[in-house]
Order: sequence, then C-alpha cells, then structure tokens
Amino acid sequence: SGPVDLFASSGGAVNALALVAAHPSDVRVLVAHEPPLAALVPDREAALAACRDIHETYSRSGRNAGMAKFILLVSHVGPAPDD
Repeated sequence: SGPVDLFASSGGAVNALALVAAHPSDVRVLVAHEPPLAALVPDREAALAACRDIHETYSRSGRNAGMAKFILLVSHVGPAPDD
C-alpha cells in the first residue's frame, strides 16, 4: 500500500528508527519522539551504566523500585553522573 507516515515515542521510536534503517522505502515520514539512545550521548558510559542499574534493580526488586530509578534518571538535568 506504499510508504507510511509514522509517529513513535520512547522505545517505539527506537524500533521505528531501526525500521527506517532496514526498510527506508517503507516509511515516508518518521517523527521519532524522545528515543532513549543512551549509546549516542556524550556521557554514554554513565548513561549506559544507569540503564543497566535500572534493569538490575527491576530484576532484583520489582517494577516500583526500577521505575523509581528510571524517574530519577529522566528527571536529572545535565550529563548522567558517574554514580
């Protein structure tokens, strides 16, 4: 049916970017809203460490503890701290 216009947010935006990379002719317009691409930011090592910590906290202590750390990270202004 032809290329699509696509809006995707957060994790969906990451998937949409992968779709465009793999099948560029299938997407006419992509609005990738706030894709979490920690690997591409200048403070990537600290940002990726924070993401790993969130995942480990979620696995160990559950959804609420993981979400609390996620909210702390996304509320932080400036580069991700080393701790």
